[in-house]
Amino acid sequence: MRTLLVTLVVALLVMSGSTLKCNRCINKGCYNTVETCAFGNNACISALFTRYPFNYFRRCSTMTECLLLSRTPGINAVCCHTDRCN
Repeated sequence: MRTLLVTLVVALLVMSGSTLKCNRCINKGCYNTVETCAFGNNACISALFTRYPFNYFRRCSTMTECLLLSRTPGINAVCCHTDRCN
């Protein structure tokens, strides 16, 4: 039982140290800054609005939100889950 508890604690410490980092950028004049994703944000997204007003962004996201946007007409969204992949 004690071994299981120690294993769980070590796993939590390792997981907490591997927070996802994504490029963050919105619209014109976009400079890629790096954003450390909050708990629950498990994907990076890069989205381009192909209809007026033709905006784009890059940021942390949930995979659910990203996949929903990628299936939305007028939006080209790419989802990924490694550091700065967007």
